[in-house]
Amino acid sequence: MDDIRNVAMVGADGSGKTTVIEAALYNGKAINRFRPVEGGPAILGTDPEEAKRNITLSSAVFGTKWKKGELTLIDTPGEVDFIFDAYNAALVADGAVLVMNPVPPLRFEAVRAWQILEELGVPRILFVNGMDREKANLDEIMGELESFKGAKPVLIQYPIGKESGFRGVVDLIRNQAQIFTPDGKGKVSEEEIPADLQKQVKEIRPGVLEAIVEQDDQILEKYLEKGEVSEAELEKALEAGVRNRKLAPVVFGAAAKNMGIVNLMDMTFKLFAPPRESRQWKGIDPASSKEIARAPEAPFAGLVFKTQVEHFTGKLSFVKIVSGNLQSDAVVFNPGRGLKEKVGVVSRPLGKELHSVGTGEAGMIVVLSKMKEAQTGDTLTDESSPIRIQSYKSTQRLVSYSLKPKTRADEERISPAMSKLVEEDPSLEFRREAQTKELIISGMGQAHIDVTVEKLQRKYEVSVDLQPPLIPYRETIRKKISAQGKYKRQSGGRGQFADTWIELEPLGREKGFEFVDRITGGAIPRNFIPAVEKGIVEACEVGPLAGYPVVDIRASLYDGGFHVVDSSDMAFRIAASMGFKKAFADGDPVLLEPILKMKVFVTDEYMGDVIGDLNSRRGRIAGMEVENTSQVIKALVPMSEVVRYAADLRSITQGRGTFTYEYSHYEEVPGQIAGKIIEAYKKTKEQEK
Repeated sequence: MDDIRNVAMVGADGSGKTTVIEAALYNGKAINRFRPVEGGPAILGTDPEEAKRNITLSSAVFGTKWKKGELTLIDTPGEVDFIFDAYNAALVADGAVLVMNPVPPLRFEAVRAWQILEELGVPRILFVNGMDREKANLDEIMGELESFKGAKPVLIQYPIGKESGFRGVVDLIRNQAQIFTPDGKGKVSEEEIPADLQKQVKEIRPGVLEAIVEQDDQILEKYLEKGEVSEAELEKALEAGVRNRKLAPVVFGAAAKNMGIVNLMDMTFKLFAPPRESRQWKGIDPASSKEIARAPEAPFAGLVFKTQVEHFTGKLSFVKIVSGNLQSDAVVFNPGRGLKEKVGVVSRPLGKELHSVGTGEAGMIVVLSKMKEAQTGDTLTDESSPIRIQSYKSTQRLVSYSLKPKTRADEERISPAMSKLVEEDPSLEFRREAQTKELIISGMGQAHIDVTVEKLQRKYEVSVDLQPPLIPYRETIRKKISAQGKYKRQSGGRGQFADTWIELEPLGREKGFEFVDRITGGAIPRNFIPAVEKGIVEACEVGPLAGYPVVDIRASLYDGGFHVVDSSDMAFRIAASMGFKKAFADGDPVLLEPILKMKVFVTDEYMGDVIGDLNSRRGRIAGMEVENTSQVIKALVPMSEVVRYAADLRSITQGRGTFTYEYSHYEEVPGQIAGKIIEAYKKTKEQEK
């Protein structure tokens, strides 16, 4: 367990996370070749959509031997739409490497990745990749890193050479130059610090050392007394600073040329604690619902942090073993679902392949085959000692579409296919909207939806069209009104007769529907009253104005008449519906629309543009505040105006803005807009005739 490190690679798309991992696997001899140039096809990539977009869309786990240890690397998506995978990878990691682009400005995705690591308390190293690129700017990048909250970024290396002249780093702890070979072999040689950098290093180094020695009181005291400490003491203090999340060392390289990756691999073992020490796992005792801790020596417990479903390999469950050990073909208990299940083969990743290990031990990330019931987020345990570990906290899905199957066959296959995709990716949501009867898919962003639709076609041969979801408008009235609903029909035999007098009056917002029986003197027999209520309720389901549900009204039955032979439940249902529609038409009817309470997170430079855009969407600004490094704009905005807001906000803010929302209330739709909605409904009804 002490020789294992599980490391998550996080950062923005295009920062080179996958290339860093490829170089690491090559250095550890887990793969036998390494792509020679940046931008070439990823050796590790297998998903066609990833190859098409040249980005990582789903987390992937790779392993390699490194010196005396085992290094498991988790590649994560950089796109914010797929943040679910990055969160779960960080949750099970002993440490994380935040891979950064050396060309300003700092991408929002990098900031979001940092926030996740802070939230989960994950130690980290900042790896500035691509230092051989044009416009790589150390000073600007370090300036932007100062805005990070929490662990303090500290420069422990200084780059040698700029842009295409980048050839190594100065190790500021050992005060030694390290020169990298640019041939992709990953070799490192040590030299004296170049003469043109000696003065600069001499100026920088004292500040770096002070930041490090502050992490250990004894070492700090010695440093203050003597002005220097040993290399071993500096490494000990740096290790303490990283493991207690006070420091985040900043290092440099060029992964496409395998420069700096060997150093980075060594650091993951030196600076990140082994699984036994990296995290104290806690969870809920299913019996008492109390929080309990889980020691590595306790009976088996593991967290399913990823599920993968493929045609050929079937279902694979990726599990971080928190305690105990797990053998192939063992029977485990799933306390969240209250069932037992047999484990298939226990495997470990080596390169991009899986190798059976027979037994997985605490601290390992293993892959289990043939788990039918276990899903992402589930805890698997020994039945004698159950625990439920908190996994990813569901976040708000920002983009929704209506799915329209193209053929009858697609319609039949869509639900089981989407169920499998949701099992792989719980940040998706698939449901049938009760009011509009639409099949709705909701995700974290436009890219998330597009990738899901592509998978739906490629993996399950289900073709769909995407359409904006219908807005759940509602209808109501603004004044009190009465009307008669009389139904009389003679057809030669027994007739149909019912007479009702209905009074409608508006209620306050969110009051729903009330039915009041005010019949006296037997004007309508008691046994027909439920039929009257049912007729009105059915009429409310499809409003007379534009076909939307009618809400916030009180309907009172106060008079009427009946026939001892011809009256029936059906007659009173029809009569009540007729009376309701007449009264509603004369009750000053209006359309209501849902209003959302939104929070938009942006940087200062985009505040004006975002506020102007919200105003153009009929939004009302409700206030502003500062949260971490973002300005937060609070607004009330009609739902109909923000159906595509995720993509629009990204365009406005260059990808540096995000938002959350929640339902607030219903308001009247402005007359001009309501008129268009009503007119469209009338045209549709005409076409249906």
